[in-house]
Amino acid sequence: MTESLFIGGVWSAGHGEEFTSTNPANGQELWRGRAANAGDVDSAVMAANSAFEWWSLLSFEERLEYVEAFRAAVEAKRPELEQLLAQETGKPLWD
Repeated sequence: MTESLFIGGVWSAGHGEEFTSTNPANGQELWRGRAANAGDVDSAVMAANSAFEWWSLLSFEERLEYVEAFRAAVEAKRPELEQLLAQETGKPLWD
């Protein structure tokens, strides 16, 4: 995965230092990407400010629909996320 930042609805590569996520139990590389630099952070803040006005005009029910859709998307990926978190932390799944 080379596109590690989600800014303004678009995935892109960061422009900061490269970093790697590894499994501490065996040293296997799990993920490699680039951190955000100051320009990336500025872009993210501008995108968030721009989105806020639109978001603030939504009713509670409309906002809840987005939150519930996000919850459902995370739940659908739960087994995969559990595996990745276990690998990144070196902990067993039951922990």
